[in-house]
Amino acid sequence: MGINPPAVQSRVSHVHGHAEALKRQLAPDFVDHRAPAGMPPGPEAVLRSFEAVHQAFPDLRVKVEDIVAEGDRVAVSASWTGTHRGTFAPCCR
Repeated sequence: MGINPPAVQSRVSHVHGHAEALKRQLAPDFVDHRAPAGMPPGPEAVLRSFEAVHQAFPDLRVKVEDIVAEGDRVAVSASWTGTHRGTFAPCCR
C-alpha cells in the first residue's frame, strides 16, 4: 500500500487545533516516548501537549514543507509559526 503525500499533508494540517481529529489519528495504545514525566499513557498525553501549545500560541499555523514517503513510513518537515501569548513549558513568559 502506497502513501499518498497530499492526504498526509491534509491530515497534518487538519489535526492542529482539532483534538478529536488528532485523537482519531492515534491508536489507543500509542506511546509518546518524548512525553514529560507524569503524563498519562496513550493519546491523552499528545492531546494535553497540543492543548498547551495552542494556549501558548493561539494563532499557531503549521505549513508542511516536505513529505518523504517510502513503503509504510512517512517523514514530514513542517514550519510552525505563531505569536507567543502564554506559558509554554520549554520556555518562560
